[in-house]
Amino acid sequence: MSTATTPKPQAASRSRSQIIVLFIALIVFIMLLFANFAYLNTQSTYDKQYIGHAGELRVLSQRIAKNATEAAAGKAAAFKLLGDARNDFAQRWGYLKKGDPQTGLPAAPSAVRAEMRAVQTDWEALLKNTDAILASEQTVLSLHQVAATLAETVPQLQIESEKVVDSLLQRGAPASQVALAQRQSLLAERILGA
Repeated sequence: MSTATTPKPQAASRSRSQIIVLFIALIVFIMLLFANFAYLNTQSTYDKQYIGHAGELRVLSQRIAKNATEAAAGKAAAFKLLGDARNDFAQRWGYLKKGDPQTGLPAAPSAVRAEMRAVQTDWEALLKNTDAILASEQTVLSLHQVAATLAETVPQLQIESEKVVDSLLQRGAPASQVALAQRQSLLAERILGA
């Protein structure tokens, strides 16, 4: 015959306490899992912002180079675009170096500090040169205006110089005077070429 054994009260109590402990551990692990997901999501958001700023810095550096060339060539609009690109670069670079309080973005991680030091060195040189170009805006624009005026005036000056040479030849002027008048035309051509 078989007799049914009834569980002993101690064993049932121990089994129940083990289930409660395991249930609490399960809840703790689930909470840790959610905390881990939240942390990874936050880090992913930060990484997207870092990548966005770094990509924009690349575009801005190209824009600075293009606008600096155009500004040096005397295009007035390029000076404003150069200043805007410089300011935008400085702002985004500041976000990577110090973080962005508006979005809660912390400074870039220490793992990229060596690369950031190299970029900082390049940025300081670029900033110095950009500021020099922007500071000389009026001088550059004035010089290009003078060059444009010369480009308009020199051809007329050459025509007048040729008339003087023809007049000297018709009047039988000394060869030294004719040569001097012809030289004026060559000098005007050199001015135009420079």
